[in-house]
Formats: sequence, C-alpha cells, structure tokens
Amino acid sequence: MSFFNFMLKLNCTLRGLKVKNMKVKILFKGMESDRQLEEYAEERIKLLEKLLKNESETFCDLRLGKDNNHHRHGKIYFAEAKIRSPKKNYGARFEAESLTEAIDGLKDELSKKIRRHKDKKISLRKKGGKIIKDFLRKIKK
Repeated sequence: MSFFNFMLKLNCTLRGLKVKNMKVKILFKGMESDRQLEEYAEERIKLLEKLLKNESETFCDLRLGKDNNHHRHGKIYFAEAKIRSPKKNYGARFEAESLTEAIDGLKDELSKKIRRHKDKKISLRKKGGKIIKDFLRKIKK
C-alpha cells in the first residue's frame, strides 16, 4: 500500500466516512432457513448503507418468518428489522403474501424512516440558521 492510499484511508476513517460495514444477523421464525433467501434479504438490507454512510458502525437484526400456522391465505409472512447505530436506532415490520414482498416492503419502510430523520435534521439546521440571520439583521438596525 502506498503512502498516498494509506493517508486517504486514514483521512476517510477520521472523518467517519467508513461505509460498507453494516453487520446483518438473520433469524428465521416458524420456518426453515434458506440460503438463497438469506442472500436476497442481506442484499436488500445492505442497500440502506448508503443512507447511513456517516454512521461508523451499524448492526441490523433481521427476523423473517410466518405469523401463525393456522393462517392459510393473506398476509402470513413477515419481515422485521432493528437497525442500531451510534446516533439513532430504527425499526420496522412489514407483512405480505410472500417473503420476498415482505423484505422489499421492509426495505422501503426503513429507508422512509431514515430519510425522514435526515430531512428533519437538515430542516432544523436551516431553521436555526434562519433564526440567527434574523437576529443579526435586527442587531444591524
């Protein structure tokens, strides 16, 4: 590794820009685990990393399964996730007729929650800046 690459990696680490380190733990409830389904779920949940790019270390606990065995039709499969990061925790649950639909719906719910939180932080920052500008304008008069 060259000195330039080392310094670049060190600089990114110091700024907290370490991405691609979400650890996903998958648990199946009421059904057998399937390797293909695990890979699909992990691939979908890993898409949320770009929304959490400034988080240094995130963990995701993902539960997939059937609600009850006595249901024969309808929304019997569920996907549930808890994302823990140093700054904020997110959680969601989605029920659907198939497990892949439940996973996709869960990803959409989680991305909606993460975006809402980020938008709220940005709007509060802008609101604070507006208050300071108004205050400084009053002082000048």
